[in-house]
Amino acid sequence: MPVSKYYRKKKKRRQLVVIGIFLLILLAGFNLYQHYAMQLLTYPTNQTAYVTPDQDLRDRRFQATQNPLEASKTVAISGYREHFIKGKSRLFAEITVADGTYYLPASEVTIIQDNPINQAIADLNYPKIPTSQDKKEFRQLLYATINQKPKGIIIHETGNDGSTLDDEITYMVNNYRQSGVFVHSFIDADRVVAIADTNKMAQGAGPQANPYFLQFEMTREADPNRFLRQLANAAYYTAQELHHYHLPVTVGQEDGQGTIWTHDMVSRYLGGTDHTDPVDYWTSMANYYWGVDYTVDDFTQLVQTYYNQL
Repeated sequence: MPVSKYYRKKKKRRQLVVIGIFLLILLAGFNLYQHYAMQLLTYPTNQTAYVTPDQDLRDRRFQATQNPLEASKTVAISGYREHFIKGKSRLFAEITVADGTYYLPASEVTIIQDNPINQAIADLNYPKIPTSQDKKEFRQLLYATINQKPKGIIIHETGNDGSTLDDEITYMVNNYRQSGVFVHSFIDADRVVAIADTNKMAQGAGPQANPYFLQFEMTREADPNRFLRQLANAAYYTAQELHHYHLPVTVGQEDGQGTIWTHDMVSRYLGGTDHTDPVDYWTSMANYYWGVDYTVDDFTQLVQTYYNQL
């Protein structure tokens, strides 16, 4: 065989090998994308709810089944699972009824609020206000997650008595060039105002959290009724954002898992910051007006209630 012909064949084989490797990389990337794009939600919880005899219960295969109840009953919710029904994904609550495991559509779940503050919000029929947009000029980077989307949300509180939402936005914008600090949104009793793109990072909770979490600030309310409405606004906003990014409703953990975080939890579990908000604000308001505490677990239960309605 002539030398030139031999080298042409060898070169062609190398090209085929390179093309094959490239196609394998593309296939692996596509499979990874599918994994993250199509992954159905499954997460544990610890809640109670009312179930009635006429509600649409499903069996372990998510097939419609006969409701075993003869009267309304309080049941424990052990978790939530997403499942495709007729080509559409739906969220179900996992419950135990008559010693059997059933699945109830989340939209039909009536969560029993353990905290009287959450119950007061329930008595207001879970108010909802839309988010208004007032985007400011911030330098924003992409999230550091694999899909470049947030993996949760961080709750901040301004710590300034008597300061309004507009005051806080103005202060943050005016001091941004010096401090480099900003969040995505501000929330009070009347409004939810987005000032930055939630598809990109904010800079409000330190280097261990900023690349991964969406962030919002709560101003300080001095009136109990306004505090209730602010919590409702914050919970609804949180539920909307978690739902938009297809994230579960779970409390942050020491190992970094979970989607709902306070700035205090970031300080204790992730580091890179030493702030403790909104703990003092929530505790002082809850203790003074209701004689109870209000924790991130209570807030998460409220968020799940809103989430189920989306």
